[in-house]
Amino acid sequence: MSLRTWNTSFERKKLQQDIHQLTCIIDSISSTVESEEEDDDDDDSFFSLSSSSSSSSISSFSSMDLSLNSESDDDLDFVEMSTQCILVWAHRVLTRIENEKINFGQRMFIVNFSDSECIAHFRFRKVDLQTFADVLWPRISPFLGPNKDDLTLQNRYHAPFETCLLIYLFKMSRPRRLHEDCESVFGMRKSHLSSAILTFARGLFLLSIKYLLDPRIWHSRMPYYASLVSKLTNQLMTNIWGFIDGTYRPTSRPIRYQHLCYTKFKKCHAIKFQSIVTPDGMIAYLFGPFVGKRHDARMLSESGLMNILQDLMPIDGSNGLIYSLYGDLAYPQSIWLFGGFLNPAQDSQEAQFNKQMSQARIAVEWGFNDIVTQFRHLDLTNNMKWLKEPMAVHYMNCAFLCNVRNCYYGNECLAYFGAQKIDIHEYLELID
Repeated sequence: MSLRTWNTSFERKKLQQDIHQLTCIIDSISSTVESEEEDDDDDDSFFSLSSSSSSSSISSFSSMDLSLNSESDDDLDFVEMSTQCILVWAHRVLTRIENEKINFGQRMFIVNFSDSECIAHFRFRKVDLQTFADVLWPRISPFLGPNKDDLTLQNRYHAPFETCLLIYLFKMSRPRRLHEDCESVFGMRKSHLSSAILTFARGLFLLSIKYLLDPRIWHSRMPYYASLVSKLTNQLMTNIWGFIDGTYRPTSRPIRYQHLCYTKFKKCHAIKFQSIVTPDGMIAYLFGPFVGKRHDARMLSESGLMNILQDLMPIDGSNGLIYSLYGDLAYPQSIWLFGGFLNPAQDSQEAQFNKQMSQARIAVEWGFNDIVTQFRHLDLTNNMKWLKEPMAVHYMNCAFLCNVRNCYYGNECLAYFGAQKIDIHEYLELID
């Protein structure tokens, strides 16, 4: 297997241009030195490099000091200045050649990593990651392609499904660079890695929205969730199945449309999402993105969530009991969405109600924190660039992956309410 594999003709052409420019500099200096009748044989042999042998001589520059001395002596002669010029150009050429320590052209699978590496790099244990990959493939294959061992990526690249899954988890788990970090782990070129990430992210997003945009799939578990909330709040409310709130995701300052994404409340540029978190820590609903200054009540209206809940649980009770959400006072009150009391008197029953329900509503904040804690790529503001980075796609994909992790390992919310984990197979079958 070759150590140097060029994936695009542009990279080869750019390297050839740099070598040609370096050769021209060497030839011009060589002719100048010969005209001045230099007697140093070593210098003559160095500067008399021909165009045909210049590419093979580049490797000899890698062992030489490429740094320039900013405080060089005034009597530095022409030959020494020319030598430094050559070394700088040689360094620019060498930086475009792959690291010789990386064996490019590899295709990494789950079996190639240890259990500790899977936990550190991919947020799953090795056996759980293999199980998840096996059950995920039949559901994501309609969006990626029928061939599991040879997916067609953007720009006509190819890679196996497991490799794309590992690359995406590796990229999302921490802020990592493609050129240094991902290349050394997966043995694939930067352009190949980028195509794998974008193609897999699009396919996973088309699958994730089926679980995150339809709260009706949780209807069979609503009585169980209501019993957990009722137990925690001492039977204060017996029909609350989830908690709703909006969240900000800070972004870098965009060049365009700054007035839309800037929020005075948080004093930053951001996008917003509306989410429902259940007592077992699962993200049952996630809608967005919205611009940073959008109010929670308007997000609720534009999402159409209340219409979905009204159709699912009519007021006449024809489809069973009506289970409600609980949110803060920013939301309009209805039979499907409750909130606390506004400015209650101290030590009153209304104040005690707000306090007990707030202790339960903290679950939605834990859900937001769980996403960015497990997938730190989302928490680096410099990565979140408007019109350049698919921020909403990555956030919703990580929310789905966070639900999958909760099926295996649980979370803080699960222990707080004393709930039982939902099985991974049961979770993926909710949309069937």
